[in-house]
Amino acid sequence: MYDQKNFTLNNTEAYLFKGGLWNKNTSLKIVRDFRDRSDWAVRVEESCYETDIKAFTVDFVLEKSKFENIDIFKIDIEGSEKQIFSKKASIDFLKKTKCIAIEIHKEFDCNKDIITILENYGFELTYFGELTIGINQKLIENKL
Repeated sequence: MYDQKNFTLNNTEAYLFKGGLWNKNTSLKIVRDFRDRSDWAVRVEESCYETDIKAFTVDFVLEKSKFENIDIFKIDIEGSEKQIFSKKASIDFLKKTKCIAIEIHKEFDCNKDIITILENYGFELTYFGELTIGINQKLIENKL
């Protein structure tokens, strides 16, 4: 749960979106066929019906929040990263992203595609545990 009051009380400039990231603005549904089907092992997929679970593109979130760039983009969304980086998605947000830390779930067979996309957008990649960390060399100034 989130509470707008927490951000207001702390004088934090935050924009809250109740939903997930996807390749288009849509509705999602919960599917419980992920991994060992434990309570925590859930994933989402697009719903053909209107639901309470909303999904937004990264571009939509940037537009609504009026942010011009992303300093650090941390993504751990249990397989939905495949949707954000799919051929259907706009990935222009990568041109505005300085650093990305993403957990790429191998079960969704998108690891190579995402890494290729990040490298093509100028990200120098390193790996730390389950995270793929990328620094956009086109946006980081070398101050040596």
